[in-house]
Amino acid sequence: MPGVSHPPPLTTEWTLRSKLLAPVISTAALFGCGGLCVYLLVELEALNVRFAYVVLTVLLMIYLWLEVMRIRRIHRERWLLNPAVFCALMTFVMGYGLTNVLFFMPPEWIEFLGLVPEVSPAMVKHQYLVLLGALTLFLGYWAPLAAWLSRPVAVANFQRRFLPGTDTLKFWALPVLVAVTVGVRLYAIRLGVYGYGSSYQKLVEAARYTQYISLAGGLGKLALVIAALQYYAPTAKQRETWWVLGILLVEVAFGFMSGMKSAVAMPFVIVGLCQYLRTGKLPRNWLIFTVIGIF
Repeated sequence: MPGVSHPPPLTTEWTLRSKLLAPVISTAALFGCGGLCVYLLVELEALNVRFAYVVLTVLLMIYLWLEVMRIRRIHRERWLLNPAVFCALMTFVMGYGLTNVLFFMPPEWIEFLGLVPEVSPAMVKHQYLVLLGALTLFLGYWAPLAAWLSRPVAVANFQRRFLPGTDTLKFWALPVLVAVTVGVRLYAIRLGVYGYGSSYQKLVEAARYTQYISLAGGLGKLALVIAALQYYAPTAKQRETWWVLGILLVEVAFGFMSGMKSAVAMPFVIVGLCQYLRTGKLPRNWLIFTVIGIF
């Protein structure tokens, strides 16, 4: 169809990724070696821990920007929804980049705000491992083997076998998902293992099942995705508006109670990406709400 871009044939994509593999590996090696040097200097007590943490964060953000721009140049269609880009933004940028802005502020500003952002050697090691995770993400994405594993025929067969879909949303889907996520989170608050109401002792005691509580609580994000996709559909009705606004408020409220900035911003990101998926346009208003949610 005119105006619609189709995925390149497997042979073309394989050839493309084979040619790009050398610069991708070179970039990863450069940033990996840089991060390793910073980490070793901290281990040898030759570099300030706080400064090393900031340097590793900067290296991570620069590397992610370079690789995301590479995908934007080469795989342009709905590039923000590209799995590698989505993972980079949601997991690395929001979780380990933007939320570390506190460590870039002058100490007197931090004291004025009443905050004490201490940095330990363990945090530096963790940030270095995060950088390694980002490197492996894009090394795997640009590997020629990835082109074969993600070929359209294989994806279609997998979806048909394991993810059979339907165009009709069950009337009970959203109420059940919202009820489960709200009930589980309220139960977690009562147990003292959620957000500001949690304590280290209670988290240790409940370690056997807190992961299941987290998984069940995450169903709220799934409900928000479904509601947002329904809202931005061409045949959307008035009830979809109330569903998306209601679930958005619930997720933001529990995000504040969780004490995590990313949990506050994530609902706005989800709605914005759903609009982008439906319309192909990047919504600026949701980007603004995301930035406000983070800071």
